[in-house]
Amino acid sequence: MAFWKRRESISNLPIEQVASFYAQLAEGAVVVDATGRILMVNAEAERIHGVAHLKIGPVDYTKAYSLRTLDGAPHPSADLPLARALRGETVIEARWRIVRPDGVSVLAIGSASPVRDEAGVQIGAVLTVRDDTARDVAEQELRRLNLGLQAEIKARTAELSRAWELSADFLAICGLDGLMTACNPVWSRRLGFDDTTLFITPFWDLAPLEDQDHAANNFAVTRGRKAPVDFTSRLVGLEGRVFSVHWTLVAERDRIYISGRDATLEISTATELEAAHAALRQAQKMEAIGQLTGGVAHDFNNLLTVIRSSVDLLRRPDLDDRRRRRYIDAIGETADRAAQLTAQLLAFARRQPLKAEVFDSVDSVQRLKAMLQTLVGANVTLDIEGSCDTCAVEADRGQYETALINMAVNARDAMDGRGQLSIHVSTSDVIPGGRAAPAVSGRFVVVALTDTGPGIALSQQERIFEPFYTTKAVGKGTGLGLSQVYGFAKQSGGDVRVASLPGQGATFSLYLPATTKRVAGKVEPFEHTPSIAPQRHRVLMVEDNEEVGAFGRQLLTDLGYTVTLARNAVQAQALLEVDPDAFDVVFTDVVMPGEINGLQLAKRLRETRPDLPVILTSGYSDALANSEGQGFDLLQKPYSVEALSRIIQQGGRAAVSE
Repeated sequence: MAFWKRRESISNLPIEQVASFYAQLAEGAVVVDATGRILMVNAEAERIHGVAHLKIGPVDYTKAYSLRTLDGAPHPSADLPLARALRGETVIEARWRIVRPDGVSVLAIGSASPVRDEAGVQIGAVLTVRDDTARDVAEQELRRLNLGLQAEIKARTAELSRAWELSADFLAICGLDGLMTACNPVWSRRLGFDDTTLFITPFWDLAPLEDQDHAANNFAVTRGRKAPVDFTSRLVGLEGRVFSVHWTLVAERDRIYISGRDATLEISTATELEAAHAALRQAQKMEAIGQLTGGVAHDFNNLLTVIRSSVDLLRRPDLDDRRRRRYIDAIGETADRAAQLTAQLLAFARRQPLKAEVFDSVDSVQRLKAMLQTLVGANVTLDIEGSCDTCAVEADRGQYETALINMAVNARDAMDGRGQLSIHVSTSDVIPGGRAAPAVSGRFVVVALTDTGPGIALSQQERIFEPFYTTKAVGKGTGLGLSQVYGFAKQSGGDVRVASLPGQGATFSLYLPATTKRVAGKVEPFEHTPSIAPQRHRVLMVEDNEEVGAFGRQLLTDLGYTVTLARNAVQAQALLEVDPDAFDVVFTDVVMPGEINGLQLAKRLRETRPDLPVILTSGYSDALANSEGQGFDLLQKPYSVEALSRIIQQGGRAAVSE
């Protein structure tokens, strides 16, 4: 070593040089001569050994301090690093313990090496040492934690293993080929297969044949996704027992983890519950049909009673003109009431033809104010308010006004003709949920009628829109007014809601889709011409009902028209093909048996004979329910002689003028 070069003995060095050299070391150092006598101990070594001023003297290091093995036993002196170095060994990273005078045990780690002169004669030894107590404490803590963690893992593994074994769910681990590498006992317990069969059968082949593709496809999807895949398929056991299972599959590296919950009872219960609900709905439907049928029969029997009695009286030979006119008027009025009744029923069923136009709902309410005040009576205060500049809607104005009248009359009757009725028109971005219907977003005009009546019980609110259902006394109402409001609102793309508490009045809100279209201008009324048309006005009447056809033909003939009757659309087409110019106007029923109906006939004539006017007539037709006439003039059954004459003249005007 260079430091000892050209020196006979390490002990011959001046103590100042040795101290200066070792004072520069960051770790502890002990220098002894060839006899083991301590020559130098630096400050770090003093700190490690717990002695502030170790004296240099003829003291054997191995005997001067309490040195222990790692497990705390007295350390054999001959095995200490410094003693081994004095014997000529080089010791690397040895570990032992030093018990300091204050009783603190220090873990020492150090190296020792012999010191030789230029001739190779050993003249001493050097021990370098550092305090490794902190790391030792950390390692001991780590070992303690590891032991605790191992115990925790063992306990959790035992718990998971127990849960795996006892779980009622189908749990398994599969390879990407669909073969199980592990499965819990429920598979063999429920299906009856042994583990060997389960491990050689692809997951999807455990399903019935009709479910295998579905299970295989979902398994394939799982392989390419990180997110879990959920689906339902069935398992079939050894004895043919079938289980419906809700599966969750998730892929992780080269494994597919499977969890399946037996949903056989759940699905069976749901199926039975749905069947019970269907039966209940059918029973409720039949009850509603029975109520509707009874109401229709009751009202029509009343109407028929008036007609039948009037007809019987008209047959009396001694009847004077005054009474004859009275009975004829009674028949006419009763027929009008019957037509109104069928119109209300069609409105509720959303099967009435609607003539949509754009109009301002506030303006329409204001125009009805005088009529509404007359209807509700002088003892009801009527207030009308609109909170929007233009509340435009596109709907059937006549049906809209009828709905307002029906709601106003309903409010009047609820208040027994005395109170306050407020009508407020506004806009809304939603139709709130109600009557088991969800909320609907959009842009709507709301016409709300609020009365100060006794309110409506919650149990009655679910039924007040049903036809012939009424809370009024016998003879006070038919129960069709609110059903017309409901049918008109739904058919127009809106709805109606009621809010009421007993004793606090009621608010009926009619929602109709708002429109940005411009409000239509006033339409000039059709100028009525004399009922009798020119004889050269030739009408092709298409009607499958023999009695209605004969009667209509007689009516038109009496009015001065030349009428040809066709029993169906095919016959009408044949007549037009024989002589295309034989008729000035076609008057056809919509609902007819055969290959084509009246509406289809009209559309074909529009293409082949656009110059030939076509007028439709119908008492009810699905084809006309959502678009009145679909561009053709429409005469609703039952019709009057004057209405028939008016529409024939209007429809045939172009042909006549030519």
